[in-house]
Amino acid sequence: MEELHVLGSLKEALRENHLIRHNMVVFKNGNKALQVFSSLIDIIPEARSNLAIYYLKKDNISEAITLLKDMKPTTAQEYILHAIVQACKGQNESNNEKALSLAQDFYQKIGTSPSECDTIPGRQCMASFFFLKKQFEDVNVYLHSVKSYMSKFQKNIYRKEHFFH
Repeated sequence: MEELHVLGSLKEALRENHLIRHNMVVFKNGNKALQVFSSLIDIIPEARSNLAIYYLKKDNISEAITLLKDMKPTTAQEYILHAIVQACKGQNESNNEKALSLAQDFYQKIGTSPSECDTIPGRQCMASFFFLKKQFEDVNVYLHSVKSYMSKFQKNIYRKEHFFH
């Protein structure tokens, strides 16, 4: 963030640099997300995913679905985003089984992939997969495997929030 302050005096360059505009919205928790991300969807690949996340945070699941419908996930993060969107759709549409099944498939693909299965996101994906299948004992196994990490993460968040208030 300090580097961006240095660039603050170069307002014209900031307005013209797509990556900096994109990242400023990310750093500012989505402030001006609709304007900036929408204009950058075809320029910066992450803009589409970040706009979908913005819509999810605003409980606008239908816009997130529309935005992602033609996007083929290629990274773990994109698969997870697709899984979340489908899970939300499935739950909002009176347990839409097709959407829930798609969410399960996305979660399982990441949770069982050799590169992700032993990572925190991979284990969280498997917990989500089993949650959607209502296999709660398996959910607990996966959540327990990341419990110590999550409690450390939670303490760090509390310290940062406490520090800034």
